[in-house]
Amino acid sequence: MINQINIKNYKLFKNFKIEGFDRVNLITGANNIGKTALMEAIYISTYSKTIDNFLKVLENVYYFRYHKKDVKNILEYFNNISIDNIELSTKIENLTAKVELKFKNKNLKENQNNISLKPIVNQKVNFIETTFFNDKILQDYYGYVQNKDKENFLDEILNRFDSNIEKFKFIKDIPMIKYTGIDEYIHINELGDGIKRVLFFITALFKSENGYLFIDEIENGIWYKNIDLLWEVIFGLSKELNVQVFATTHSSDVIKSFSKFDGKLFEFGCNKNNKVDYIDYSHSFLLEELENNREVRGWE
Repeated sequence: MINQINIKNYKLFKNFKIEGFDRVNLITGANNIGKTALMEAIYISTYSKTIDNFLKVLENVYYFRYHKKDVKNILEYFNNISIDNIELSTKIENLTAKVELKFKNKNLKENQNNISLKPIVNQKVNFIETTFFNDKILQDYYGYVQNKDKENFLDEILNRFDSNIEKFKFIKDIPMIKYTGIDEYIHINELGDGIKRVLFFITALFKSENGYLFIDEIENGIWYKNIDLLWEVIFGLSKELNVQVFATTHSSDVIKSFSKFDGKLFEFGCNKNNKVDYIDYSHSFLLEELENNREVRGWE
């Protein structure tokens, strides 16, 4: 598991260090304070085992933000990135764009027109964005459940979220649900975003075994009465599969539910020097703050 990270010149973080991560970590704070950027930085660092992984993860993060892929724009977007031992810079010299990559003391210099983002994926590091609803990716994730013969286990969890769900499976590459009272399987979209998000969370945990899972705005689409169950599943599977989880939220319901489990909460805000800072809450500290009705969703 990662315990700390040093970030230099990445978005809001000019020279930032954060430490004390646990197996399951929840990040709170005001809008535009750096919650997602922090997860991106950790995601890039944990994903980047090779230079090819590094290029791929830059493509991933850019796609999460803009839902398009363009080498030139990606490199410009990440100009002067420095996370742990990863550095990237672009310079315009004589009307030619030069790219310099430095990764784990290895250097790569090329004209950016010669750089391609190779599809080399780090299977154990996964990021679920707020609008992550791709059936093809879900099918890939579901394969990791099948490899462990855990299809029935997944069905049981889904049934706890909705007692009318009898079975989930792919039929001709389409995610389908057997639902009480309906004779034929129905497309999962018929049940709304909540169950699909839950499916992504659970299957991604299996795919991230012995690795890392990042979830942006975990509350999106989840009915408030199911939040306790969601955390129960995440805490249980993250331990069983040895996955370190990072998630963001704005929701007081999510935080209160999170406090019932032994995780670590990080509250982000700006310090007196107008720089991003944080307070980390152990389980006991978080319980004490909530019992005293203190706000833990960030400060200005």
